[in-house]
Amino acid sequence: MNKFYVYAVKTDDPEKRTCVYVDEQVIEKFALHQFEPQHMEYSGVVVEADDPSHAHQVYNTFGEDGEIMWVDEPTFTAKKRQAFDARSKLAGSKLSQLSEVLSQAEQAAARLAIHAYAKGLSMDTLNMNERLSRMADAVRRTSKNSPEVTTQDLYERLKKNYIEKLQEYKYVPKDGSGPDSQITG
Repeated sequence: MNKFYVYAVKTDDPEKRTCVYVDEQVIEKFALHQFEPQHMEYSGVVVEADDPSHAHQVYNTFGEDGEIMWVDEPTFTAKKRQAFDARSKLAGSKLSQLSEVLSQAEQAAARLAIHAYAKGLSMDTLNMNERLSRMADAVRRTSKNSPEVTTQDLYERLKKNYIEKLQEYKYVPKDGSGPDSQITG
């Protein structure tokens, strides 16, 4: 009789659950070429039987016509499992680092977008002020009833009216989050 190590094949489908019975004479070759730690798990059992099908029968009948023994996992598959676990852990830590870096990059991109919008608004305000100044000059040239108002006075009046009008509006973000607060000048 030979000794067979019993490895359970992991699966979520109960119909496809099975075991692999590995002769102790070929355990090293099995560990090198066929053992997949992500899909196989050592049961902790060695079965004494004539061949793998007899080992299956002994294992499923709880040792009626053969012997079942509890033994530690063979070093060949244990070392391969440890290497697999270490690689999985390393990959997991790299994924979490990548996720953190990606989050930081997204925040930096959002900050750049905010800066670009703010700069655009500043440029728009400067352009609007320039056009208002030209419009005031044109109004003064075409109207005889227009009192002499300097460009600076007109700008100050328009700015004051603009700020008063802007304070009437409440800030509501597009996504509906954030506090409702009035914009102040």
